[in-house]
Amino acid sequence: MFKNKSTILLVIGLVVGALSGYQLGINGFDANLNKFPPEINIKNSTSPQNIDFSEYWKVWEILRKNSIYRNDISAKDMVVGSMKGLASSFKDPYTHYLNTKENQQLTETIEGKYSGIGAELGVKENNVIVVSPLDGSPAKKAGLKAGDYILSVDKKNVVGMNINEVVNLIRGEKGTNVTLQVIKKGEEATRDITITRDEIHIDSVSWKDKGNGIAYIRVSRFGTNTNAEWNSIVDEILEKIGSDKLQGVIIDVRQDPGGVLNSAVHLASEFLDKDTPVIWQETADGTQTPYNSTRKGKFKDLNLNIVVLIDGGSASASEILAGALRDNANAVLIGVKSFGKGTIQESVQLENNDALNVTIAKWLTPTKEWVHKIGITPDIQVKIPDDFKIGDADPQLAKAIEVAGMEKSSFLSNILEKVKTL
Repeated sequence: MFKNKSTILLVIGLVVGALSGYQLGINGFDANLNKFPPEINIKNSTSPQNIDFSEYWKVWEILRKNSIYRNDISAKDMVVGSMKGLASSFKDPYTHYLNTKENQQLTETIEGKYSGIGAELGVKENNVIVVSPLDGSPAKKAGLKAGDYILSVDKKNVVGMNINEVVNLIRGEKGTNVTLQVIKKGEEATRDITITRDEIHIDSVSWKDKGNGIAYIRVSRFGTNTNAEWNSIVDEILEKIGSDKLQGVIIDVRQDPGGVLNSAVHLASEFLDKDTPVIWQETADGTQTPYNSTRKGKFKDLNLNIVVLIDGGSASASEILAGALRDNANAVLIGVKSFGKGTIQESVQLENNDALNVTIAKWLTPTKEWVHKIGITPDIQVKIPDDFKIGDADPQLAKAIEVAGMEKSSFLSNILEKVKTL
């Protein structure tokens, strides 16, 4: 039934029911798809929980015989719809059944290569919200912003619609346009933003030498190539700046919606001793298990000033990294409160190339704080002005450079004093 599993920390499906879905998906379903209404043969129809499925089959028969749309939908579509409904019955925006197309889109997103607008979407208050437009993406260039609620796609109302359905409307071929109607919470006026789709190829890690021994590292997502990209950049920093001259490291995870769990652990490990808890995983029965750092990191003994930039678009894996470095490496967090996504999903790849994403656990910071729907509050709060434009001086980054450049001996005491006066 299952091909493989992977642990992910997705805010969304960038691609991103009923009990009968379990019966059909697990115990077996065999249908003749060449006819409609289909002739069906149910295998292993006894539920392991002794659930009465008679009402389900009554609904099935009514729909397949009486619906005026019965010629537009196959029995397979009905099965997939049942499994989608089963997943949605858990009322968790991160638990969902993905059809083959949606699963492929999600895989492409994690790998950082797909055709679309380049924006990570999430769910808040039962509506689709922009978590972050990706660096260099058509969405960011067109003016789509974190915190924008999507009201319509090409004039099609999407309020309350499933996130995967919204993504399917937004995705499209390179060179084609899509118009989103958006609004921010607390505002009355909507905005129409027309975006030209393009192929999205995004490196997840990049860096710049900010001078005076300060390395600025931008992490835009946590994908399948992030660990290798990070390793290469760490080696480059140590070669070009030098371990003896490296004063501070700024990690920018603003507008980074997260991704693969092991990448968050890998990046945090660069600043820690081996076997230091990066997060704690808490399962439904209350059992807590640590995810430990995988190695002693190359930055561990360099006595660095560590600064992490966060904002409302920093979610899941970004929050894991920020929390781990704050609790275990005396990092200072600068910016505004993060998104607040504190659950872990397991992506189960099915034999039919569909997938099931299931929320399997909470994750807690090393001090066992659960940030879900709360977010992480920075040590030093610096807001970006509402009229901020690309090219303007970045006040959050400016503060990070100031803090990272402090004398190492007085770094923590100066920060604590600054926090008291804010």
